[in-house]
Amino acid sequence: MKDEHFGITCVEFKASGILTCAHNSAGPAQDILVPFENEPTGFLANDVKEFGEQLTKMFQMEKLERENMQRNAQKSNEIFSSKQFCNDFVEATSTLFL
Repeated sequence: MKDEHFGITCVEFKASGILTCAHNSAGPAQDILVPFENEPTGFLANDVKEFGEQLTKMFQMEKLERENMQRNAQKSNEIFSSKQFCNDFVEATSTLFL
């Protein structure tokens, strides 16, 4: 979906090890399907033609390449964990209470 504010479906797909293709805008482009440890975590597209091209790439990936992307995407999802949220919240608000 274009300009999706966050993209929980993309996060859930990544957590499940499902290769993900989303619109190259908003949350998916800025926060979710960004490279992790200099490796891709999914695919982004701007229009129907690009979606087709990205899906073709996805389906033609070698097994090892696909598995590596799936693992990398799952590891990258740690930034959305409740533990990370708590840590970030405490860090962001610590100066208010000290």
